[in-house]
Amino acid sequence: MSNIEYLRTQTVLFVEELARDVLAKILTKLFKKVITAANGQEGLENFNKEKNTDEPIDLIISDINMPIMNGLEMLENIRKIDSEVPAIFVTARNETNNILKAIDLNVSNYVIKP
Repeated sequence: MSNIEYLRTQTVLFVEELARDVLAKILTKLFKKVITAANGQEGLENFNKEKNTDEPIDLIISDINMPIMNGLEMLENIRKIDSEVPAIFVTARNETNNILKAIDLNVSNYVIKP
């Protein structure tokens, strides 16, 4: 199975405040299912809603800086439910404390936005 074929079997939770709609359209071309959220609270709610379905979330892609609940707080709450789901932060935040917190939360990758 190629990488693209594998991605087409995956459900992704994409949590981003500003560029969510544009980036979600791109992700829908790669993944089986894309669930979006505008902030960490929505992301956590969507993760909980999907966890016991036939298509639980296989990957989380999230920004850090968001209103209501930031991405780090969201992932901290998700880790209480699922310690293994891969998570990628795509963020403009490169402060050491954010990076260290992400490492503590077993983030799979931390990508700095230009």
